[in-house]
Amino acid sequence: MISPGKMNWQRCVQFIILATVFLTPGWGAGAGEPERRMRVGGLVILYRLNEEENALKVASALQTVVPRMEQFYGISVPAGLRIVIVSDERMFYQRVGRVLPQWVGAVFIPSRRMILVKSPRWKGTLFDMHKSLVHELSHAFFATKFRDGVLPLWFNEGLAELISEGGISMEAGIELAKAIWFKQLIPLADVDSLFRFSAGRARLAYIQSLSAVIFLREKLPREAQWEAFLRSVERKGLDAALKEWLNWDRIDFEIKWYKWLRHKYRWFILLNFDYFIWLFLVLMFLLAFVRRYYQNRKRLRRWEQEELWQFGNHGHTVNDLREDDQR
Repeated sequence: MISPGKMNWQRCVQFIILATVFLTPGWGAGAGEPERRMRVGGLVILYRLNEEENALKVASALQTVVPRMEQFYGISVPAGLRIVIVSDERMFYQRVGRVLPQWVGAVFIPSRRMILVKSPRWKGTLFDMHKSLVHELSHAFFATKFRDGVLPLWFNEGLAELISEGGISMEAGIELAKAIWFKQLIPLADVDSLFRFSAGRARLAYIQSLSAVIFLREKLPREAQWEAFLRSVERKGLDAALKEWLNWDRIDFEIKWYKWLRHKYRWFILLNFDYFIWLFLVLMFLLAFVRRYYQNRKRLRRWEQEELWQFGNHGHTVNDLREDDQR
């Protein structure tokens, strides 16, 4: 029996421990751990209660995207893959374990078989979430299919962009054209440093990776041989597959890709209306400058002639000088 007025230290300690558990970040469902789960085929979606609407949208997208992925890569959906809808920045970086650039909308963690997708409640739009989900899901399939090989990142990103984007849009073509004209193209090997890039340079790296994969598909003898080429990459690696199918090494591939890129996309600069607006403004400024320059020269010559008439007494009148200027 506890005497009145005395503190129950046992209960106090229990209360402190309980409070620490629920108030410390990372503990409990409300501090970052998803509360609910939803299963779609072999995939599991983890989310907080306030993300249920987004979880349903992700589930709906997976029902159409996963069969397309399975057909493209020729394998079943990776077993044990989880998709986490992340509601805030702290939860995202706790899960990732390191700082990533702000432009990252989602990330696939191969060692944990987990895709983290930023919620549109926090970052971006529903369209951004869908595109990021498809892109990272491609990385999950890629890691399963090519798990025994070391492949360049541009090939991985190019396939992910091909599935999520479908092709090179007019806007992407303009970005390529600007990079070609201003000599800002990124060597394909440098795409391995993607997470060190700014948002604009990362965007260009994704577009270039997509263009390299499209070029590769175009150069294969027939469209139906794309799946056979991927199987060859799976068994032997990219270098051996390029040699087998096209008799190229990786340097040959990049040189030919660059020539193809220049031939196909450099004229997209003509579609860059912003560029032409600035060019028009610069030309107008130059024309105004030249016009003003010649007007000043003409005015200065007239003043010189008037001084000669006033002080040199050559028998000319001011009207004569004005007639000369008009002529």
